[in-house]
Amino acid sequence: MAGWTRRGILAGGSAAAMTFGLRASAADDVALRSLGRGIRFGAAIDPEDLKDPVMRSLFQRHCSSLTPRNALKWTGTEKQPGVIQFDDADKIADFAREIGAGLYGHTLVWYRVPAWVDAITSADELRAAMNRHIDATVGHFAGRAYAWDVVNEVMDYDAAQWRASVFYRLLGKDHVREAFERAHRADPKAILVINETHLEKAGANYDARRAMMLDLLRELRGAGVPVHAIGLQAHFRPGFDQLDAPALTAFLREVGKLGMGAYITEMDGSCRFAHRLPPTATQGDIYGQVFADMVRTVAATGTLRGVTTWGLREKFSKAEARQGHGCRARALLYDEDLTPLPALDALAGALRNTGSSRSKR
Repeated sequence: MAGWTRRGILAGGSAAAMTFGLRASAADDVALRSLGRGIRFGAAIDPEDLKDPVMRSLFQRHCSSLTPRNALKWTGTEKQPGVIQFDDADKIADFAREIGAGLYGHTLVWYRVPAWVDAITSADELRAAMNRHIDATVGHFAGRAYAWDVVNEVMDYDAAQWRASVFYRLLGKDHVREAFERAHRADPKAILVINETHLEKAGANYDARRAMMLDLLRELRGAGVPVHAIGLQAHFRPGFDQLDAPALTAFLREVGKLGMGAYITEMDGSCRFAHRLPPTATQGDIYGQVFADMVRTVAATGTLRGVTTWGLREKFSKAEARQGHGCRARALLYDEDLTPLPALDALAGALRNTGSSRSKR
């Protein structure tokens, strides 16, 4: 892969800036946002990205959706009760509008909450705090955020059981229904998503997770709760787990029967177990294949509405143990030096082949 420079990217303005001196490949001229035939491509973004002209250009070229990685989490918007700030999230929303991208809100109800919320012991007090939080957040971005991860990670990380969050401890599983109904009242036009990890993996415990989620979705949809889509986080760990395409396909076909769509919401690849992979394997090709297989599998079910990677550049992804294959952090589309990785080509190829047949949600 031929080298190219930061200066070269910036030399000719935002359009010419992104014509890289790469090997002959899709990365020469690819713009992921243009490939999905009605399916949004997006990435997680941080305020630090907005300070970097190169990153701004990359987001503009590739993304029709932006997900604030941390700026909309309750821990960032209301560290003290009643003291609410959306400064960082507003900057990201303004940038999304500037580049013609939608804002994907992440996340409203999650087990990681400010300390003052976790200390609540009264169900009524927690419900009131949750409702105020949803009203303030969704209301502030109504008309700007096209979708929300309303409830995030209600299951334990690798198990088919409810996570013992403050919401589950005090409100039971009914907090899911309440959160979706409240978010819908705050912005009736927003797409409302339940986001979960490890629904795409192979293994008996993941089969049980899919079954548990389907039971929950059937209950919610049967009660008329406005949950419109499932969010598949797609944090992969090659060498430890793998995609179960047949099981995911069967799961999503049931989701589709409920009138729901699917978003790939946080896709990246862990290198914690890279030392278990074949010595001849290359990090870029491994993750490129994983990403492409995930997109193709979901698209083939007709439920795919959007694909989001958990960032674009590995410099800003989660650092991990450097165990072989040159893996330095969560694998994404560009390395720390902004060199495009094979995953960019692989993802572009998968997006080109996605279908356009889909329902409103």
